Amino acid sequence: HAGILPSQVLVIPLGTPLAVEPPKIEERAAAKKILGYSEDDVIVGIFGFAAGYKGIDVLSDSLCYLPERFKVAIIGGRHPGNVNERAIEKIIHDASENSNEAGKNVGRLRLTGYLEISEIRAYRSACDIVVAPYREVNLSSSAAVTWALSSGRPLVASNIAAFREIC
Repeated sequence: HAGILPSQVLVIPLGTPLAVEPPKIEERAAAKKILGYSEDDVIVGIFGFAAGYKGIDVLSDSLCYLPERFKVAIIGGRHPGNVNERAIEKIIHDASENSNEAGKNVGRLRLTGYLEISEIRAYRSACDIVVAPYREVNLSSSAAVTWALSSGRPLVASNIAAFREIC
């Protein structure tokens, strides 16, 4: 409808393969146990590279307002382009047992690092809710949000342009 010939359009699949089905509710307890969580823990997941523009520092700071059973899983590792980013360093510090604040998020926040697909699927099953508290940085899309959507769990996302059309 925009006047572009179909032959000039290249579709690049982004995110999870279409064959990936959302996890079943009954898989949640088993996945939590495998990952070292309690069945009563409420797992808040965020997928993809950990980067400051994804608002993970806000997510980490919000834990103090939630009951102890709420745990955050940052399902991914450091973004290779932002290895010394302050937001990531703060999160690692807050989750560390060596934190000056007595490890305010020790046991409540997990930065998984790189995971194999089977481990990602376990986290998808274990999550009770997924979030994408991104800051506006002129993104056109997010593979991490497609993983979140494929989890079949409620998604809370920032009201940024890249998400308005897909969420």
